Parts: sequence; C-alpha cells; structure tokens
Amino acid sequence: MTALHDFLIGQSLKNTADPAWLSALRQRAYDRLKNRGLPGAKDEEWRLTRLSELYKQEFTFSTAAETLSLDEVPLTSSAESRLVFVNGAFDAGLSDHHLPDGISIMPFEQAAASEKLALQSFFNGSTPHEPHGFLCANTAFVQSGYVIHIAAKTIVEKPIEIIFVANNQKVAAWHCRNIVIADPLSEASIIERHLVVDNKTSYLSNCVTELHLANGARLNFYKHQHEAEDAYHIGGVYSQQSRDSHLVTNNIALGGKITRNDILAEFVGEGAHCEMNGLSVLSGKQHVDNCTEVIHAKPHCTSDEYYKSVLDDSSRSVFRGRIVVAKDAQKTDANQQNRNLLLSGKAEADTKPQLEIYADDVKCAHGATVGQLDQKSIFYLRSRGIPEEVARALLTFAFASDVVNRFNLPELRQQLSRQLTDQLLKGFLGSIETDDLLMESA
Repeated sequence: MTALHDFLIGQSLKNTADPAWLSALRQRAYDRLKNRGLPGAKDEEWRLTRLSELYKQEFTFSTAAETLSLDEVPLTSSAESRLVFVNGAFDAGLSDHHLPDGISIMPFEQAAASEKLALQSFFNGSTPHEPHGFLCANTAFVQSGYVIHIAAKTIVEKPIEIIFVANNQKVAAWHCRNIVIADPLSEASIIERHLVVDNKTSYLSNCVTELHLANGARLNFYKHQHEAEDAYHIGGVYSQQSRDSHLVTNNIALGGKITRNDILAEFVGEGAHCEMNGLSVLSGKQHVDNCTEVIHAKPHCTSDEYYKSVLDDSSRSVFRGRIVVAKDAQKTDANQQNRNLLLSGKAEADTKPQLEIYADDVKCAHGATVGQLDQKSIFYLRSRGIPEEVARALLTFAFASDVVNRFNLPELRQQLSRQLTDQLLKGFLGSIETDDLLMESA
C-alpha cells in the first residue's frame, strides 16, 4: 500500500445529507478502492504514468480557502454564467449566475439532493464498468462539482464557464464530480478551467466530468488545465452520445507536475459524431498522460481525434489512443492522429495508437509521429534573415497553434495563443509582431 492509499481509505464516508442512492454508490466505490487499491506499474494502462512521487505524498483533505480575487485569472468575458470552485469547494461569492431560459446550473451537492433532476440516472452513467482506483476515490469522496442541465431545443448562445482554482493549499486533495445533461436538440459550449493563484502550491485535484448527450444534442466542451508546477491532476472526461448527437472535446494541458487525462466517448445511438482535440506544452520535468478511447457501439457513427504535444527539457508525454468498433457498428468512420515534437534530447514521448475492429464495413485510420523540427523549414526561415533561435520558436508556435485553431470560440483561441506566445516566443518577438501573429492565429 502507499501513503496516498492509506490516507484515502482512512477517511469517513458519513454524510447525512446524501440521498440513499449516493450513499450506496460511495460505499461500493470505497470497498473497491480498499480491496483493489490505486493503479500501479503492473496495470497496462498506467504503467507509463509516473506515480511514485504522488503515492509518497502525505495529503490532507482540502479546507476552506482565504478570500481571493479572480483579477489574475483568465476569464471568458463573453460568458454570462460562471461557477467558481476554490480548492474543490463551491464559492458562491465569486460565481455569477445569469441563466438564460432552459438551462440550470448548480453545485453537485445541491443537484444530488434534488428529486426533480433525477441525478441518479446519470451519475457514473458514462464511466467504465471497471473503474480504476482514482475514479473509485472520486465516487467515494466527491465533495463538490457542478451539474448543468440544458433543456430540449435550448440553444445557449454564450459559453458557460466553470473555474477550479487552487489557492495556497499545501499538499491538499479534493475530489470533484461534474455532470452535463444535454437534452434532445439542445446546444451549448462549456469551458472548464483548472488554474492556480500560487504557483508553488502542491495539491491533488481528482476531477471527473461526465457528458450525457441526448438525440440531436450538440456540445462543445473545453478543458483548460494550467496548474501549479508541483500540482497533481488526475482527471477524466467521460461522454455518452445518443442518436445524431455532436460532441467536440478540447483538452489543453499547459501546467502541472503530473497530469493524467482519461477521455472516453461511447456512441449508444446511430449517426453520432465526436471530435477530440488535445494539446500539451511541457517543460522541466512535467509529465502528461492523455489516454483516449472511442467506442463505436452503433452503426453510422464518426470520430476524429487530433492530439499534439510539445516537449522541452526532461518532460514526458504519454498518449494511448484506442478505437473500438463493435461487430454491429457498420459504416463507422474513425480517424486518429497523434503528433509529438521534441525540443530537447532528454524529452520523451510515448505513443500507442490502437484499433480494435470487429465489423467489416468500416473506414478507420490512425497515425503517430515523434520527431524534431524540420531542418528544411528552419533553413528556409534563416535564408529570409530570421535567426535560427527565432525560427525554431516560430515553427514550434505554429505546430502548437494548429490545434488551437480548431477551437470554435474566437476569444478562447486568442487567450490560448497569447499563452503559447508567452511560453514559446517570449523574448523573441516585439509587441507589434506578437499582435500580428495572434491575429493570424485567431
């Protein structure tokens, strides 16, 4: 056993405010965690994840945070609705509710107690039947999170923003569960940000988001993770799509010591489409795992997956992309691409694309590359009078921006382009040239 495991199983599950169904699920998850433990090197899907340092940490559960300001936190100005969680706990004072008709947003604990929403039918509805230890811990110890319900035929014009911010919590741990319910023919965009105020903070954020799309629903979901340099983030985005639904998940990882993202999409209705975009920009000894899985269980469904990583210094990325096409899922069209750019001889990228096809009338493809900057492109820029160091920075920026340019929200594209500019081009370009470059990216 590990220090983290001992800490988790030593916690009490007593919560008199829980409905009976949630108490039963908590107990079942706790028993599984106690008996099977947390994943380790012997688990195939976790063997490349650097967990040893995390497991040695002596965590405490998060406590109430001091009052903070969001002045230094990047916000989406076009968002009318915003929920803020500080150290895993809902902060009503920082949240802003301006809800259009047909949509409800509430903290998880309030939604769980609401009989009207019937959250029981959605909780753990899209997660794997054989959950790993961190997912069990999330179910057992979930303390907060958000629940969004979008009524049938409701079109939410402006994005909904959710912010999880860490604030001066030393080796604290929190577990949040988020659920989005999109009724038939509804449409919305959601931005989920994981940010930090004090970059020297050390904590564990175990955050799971479930997306449930009914017939014809359309959802754009953005997960923006830019956390402390000593932070551990274990997260998952699990989705279940019904007939003719359309989902786009965008996963951006720019900060944190150890980050693990499980992105699972399952088609339970014909004609559904899922697009997965991902970008990781790493330096130092940062480590990011992106493990994706698309389950084509019904015919006439399509999926498009596009993940990239930029690695400098001694950083490491792991990509495991799995596409499963069931026997009856004829006319499936699935594509998966993973590209990795190494800027240092010590950086490492592990990629494992997988196809499991049990149908015979399908169109599936996957590809993966790990390499350095193209020398011909560097030579071309240098022949135009651009110094080699600047040429390398420009080509790296272009490589990363290729993912950002796939995002549908112009404001978010520009925010992320500025972050990439600061991270990849800082010190090379003047302000005028940088603004021109951002205009091109947007």
